Amino acid sequence: MNREDFTILKDSNIVYFDNGATTLKPDVVRNSIDDYYNKYTSNIHRGDYSNSLKVSELYEECRDKIRDYINAKHSSEIVFTSGTTESLNDIILGYFKYKLKPCDEVIITEAEHAANVLPWFKLKNDLGIVVKYIELDDNNEVTIDNLKNVITDKTKVVSLAYITNVIGDMRNIKEISKVCHDNNILLVVDAAQAIAHTKIDVVDMDIDFMAFSSHKMYGPTGV
Repeated sequence: MNREDFTILKDSNIVYFDNGATTLKPDVVRNSIDDYYNKYTSNIHRGDYSNSLKVSELYEECRDKIRDYINAKHSSEIVFTSGTTESLNDIILGYFKYKLKPCDEVIITEAEHAANVLPWFKLKNDLGIVVKYIELDDNNEVTIDNLKNVITDKTKVVSLAYITNVIGDMRNIKEISKVCHDNNILLVVDAAQAIAHTKIDVVDMDIDFMAFSSHKMYGPTGV
């Protein structure tokens, strides 16, 4: 991407550094959105006329592209939500709420985004699960030894950011995943800060659940 790809940067002296919060939208993305509103607005999967079929086809093509981008096995694994926060809430409150039992343990860190903290504490209040923290090292980073030290036979879930929004450290998700699955633990990955900056292969890394937002990778807000 170049400055010329963004209308907001053309003929201006703006220097934008807040990409970790949200990225600017390139013209190609905005033009695609405009085409939908200007040329073939309709609902997906709810009509058998040409515009509805076109939109439904484009919608499913997006799902296929995301599947390929993260190397998921099936397009049906890709679920569109309003963003990472809703995705994590759906994973935690829509799935784990019905899988976890009182005294089951969930492991997070003190450097997680609120979206990966508050839903777990809701389950703590509602179900009586136990939320535990991996002790961070002197650099406020996660080590495999510290992860292993906090795991017990009651641990059911490890839920971590791939790259944290707090200090920007990158966790070794593949190795963390191996430790989890060696102990029959499911892994939830908040990839909001990582998806635009590093290749993520959910099969190779053996990730069970992953969430990210398009607005942090030049895409629209609200996906």
